[in-house]
Amino acid sequence: MKQSHHANQNLENQGHIKMNPTSLKTKNGGVYSLVVQCLAVLLISLISAGEVYAQRTTTFFHTDGLGSVVAASDKNGKLLWRKSYMPYGAQTGDTSEPLSYTGKPHDESTGLTYFGARYYDPELRRFISTDPVGFMESNPMSFNRYAYVNNNPYKYVDPDGRVLETAWDALNIAIGVASFVSNVKDGNYGAAAVDAGGIIIDGLATAAPFIPGGASSAIKAGRYGDEVVDVAKGAGRFADEAKLAGHFEKHGAEFGAKNADEYLSIAQDVMKNGTKVQYAYKGETRTGFVQLMGTNKKGQSKFAFVGTNNQGQITTLHTKSGKDFWKTLNGNASDKTIYPAP
Repeated sequence: MKQSHHANQNLENQGHIKMNPTSLKTKNGGVYSLVVQCLAVLLISLISAGEVYAQRTTTFFHTDGLGSVVAASDKNGKLLWRKSYMPYGAQTGDTSEPLSYTGKPHDESTGLTYFGARYYDPELRRFISTDPVGFMESNPMSFNRYAYVNNNPYKYVDPDGRVLETAWDALNIAIGVASFVSNVKDGNYGAAAVDAGGIIIDGLATAAPFIPGGASSAIKAGRYGDEVVDVAKGAGRFADEAKLAGHFEKHGAEFGAKNADEYLSIAQDVMKNGTKVQYAYKGETRTGFVQLMGTNKKGQSKFAFVGTNNQGQITTLHTKSGKDFWKTLNGNASDKTIYPAP
């Protein structure tokens, strides 16, 4: 008890709290000095924690369709910084923030991005070590153990440096979880059960690439009767090979596409994962698809834009930003709102 008294005296001398350990007694005359000490220490800790908490700042990170961190804002919505990426992840804006390409941490001193199983060099467009999974017969391009996402960074992402997945798979899991939470909150337990099934299937697709992803979207399409792009019937393709070749030559470099097939694949991916819009073109209303890619050198939002004709065939795929983008979408460059088409 002597030791406790000295501890209390020390706290008094430090000016933290005034206490009298003999003021609280049991029926047997015992003293709650140890309890009082604990309460005092707890109170001091809470005060200190409150001071630390008061110094905290809230930062919101904003991502693009691949999960790459492209901007940050404070709790009042003020933009703190912005950055953009080349097709394979090389940063062209602010590089001080470690969260970067596809949401992975980036080491500015080495120029490497950490994917979990191995490190990736966005300048070389290659991993610096071999894929621990090895060659997969279902994916002939995995023969190159250093390649990043089959050399198609707009269609695929790599969650952990081992197995690629489509950005579609990752997006479906995120959408499924959000829908599940919303339905549970609203008491729509039947719909929540359907969402849960879709999340599980898409999660398996992410872990095992031989299971097709996007199952939850198929479930939702059946539930709501959503319109699905039918690539096999001509929609979602260029009208002819000549137009595809011409647009690839003109715009392929904007997306890092190496050939016309890659260029077409990127366009189809924007149609699947982007936002469907309507815009005026030569006196008629056309359907288009837009997807945020990041920002351009001026700090303006940069979008992938797919235009189609009235048969649903692709007429173009190119990047748009600034006044040109908003004028194409809304006929007015000052209206910076994307209005999703029904």
